[in-house]
Amino acid sequence: MYNLEENWYKKASSKVIIKKAIEMKTLVEKPTTGDGQVELTHLINLLHEIEYKNKMLRDSKSFIHPKRKENIENRLKYFAWKYFKYIKGFTINTFNFWNEQHPIEDPDKWADMVMQMYRDSYGNDLMSYFSKHKITWGGIEYDITEAPADRELIKEYIEQIKNDDSENLLWMIKSFLRDQNIDEETASLDMSNNEDFINYYIRDMDSNQYLEYIDENSIKELVKTKLYRDYSYTWGTTVEQIKENIKNAIDRINSINEKNSISEMTMAISLALNVQHAAGTIMIDYGNNDESYILGDINSAYLDLLSNLDVKEWEDEFHREFAI
Repeated sequence: MYNLEENWYKKASSKVIIKKAIEMKTLVEKPTTGDGQVELTHLINLLHEIEYKNKMLRDSKSFIHPKRKENIENRLKYFAWKYFKYIKGFTINTFNFWNEQHPIEDPDKWADMVMQMYRDSYGNDLMSYFSKHKITWGGIEYDITEAPADRELIKEYIEQIKNDDSENLLWMIKSFLRDQNIDEETASLDMSNNEDFINYYIRDMDSNQYLEYIDENSIKELVKTKLYRDYSYTWGTTVEQIKENIKNAIDRINSINEKNSISEMTMAISLALNVQHAAGTIMIDYGNNDESYILGDINSAYLDLLSNLDVKEWEDEFHREFAI
């Protein structure tokens, strides 16, 4: 739900970030924090600032010596390209990581990803976790008892009770035969490889007994089949569209080189920001694996701010810096 108070706070916070770019008098090779990290929003702000000042330079009615104008343009272009490459590297790495975490086209890889995310969150003892919680993904959930039982374990158990408790096994087999309308006098203890009997044996279990035959492979099979089926049906088209949008954004970014205009650089980054925002908050949720960057609040309030910048201070700064 949209929270007006929270959004106001984030918007106010974003103004502080924009202020950093405005107050920066000297462009540097790699603007970093005291910890040597690059603040992504700061780089984006600087790129917008450079684009605006470059436009002011082109549109200026004041006389500027052609050589001086060229030197200023080259300086702005040099730093714009520097900052663009930093933003490009982070953006593409983050988008690629998101793609890796959403292998919707491959059920087996998708199931591996889901299982690994659960391990990362709850540790390696997933059986202990799933014995108390449902398997949930994308708003879809399944109880662990929906997972297929390990049939090999059941076969081993049938062989065991064949030797240890043959009378009880024979009673179960006769019940099975009656259920199948087969003469119970034909009962044989050699039923461990009879798939129909195994199915009957499974159906006859209570939930606690059934859990004894569930392992991580069983859970992965549930994830790969039923959960994947429902997730793909509910979210598949959305994920595929996001992947297509990401591909277009990456292609656009990769098409930019230092010969492109500063505006083209900014437009390519803006496309990527809109793609990540339309998909939720990809950069915030999936960009934290790169510790060389600080993300800042790349949210709707920040994007609104970029679209409605107060450039008065940039204009004043431009006149002071270049005496134009």
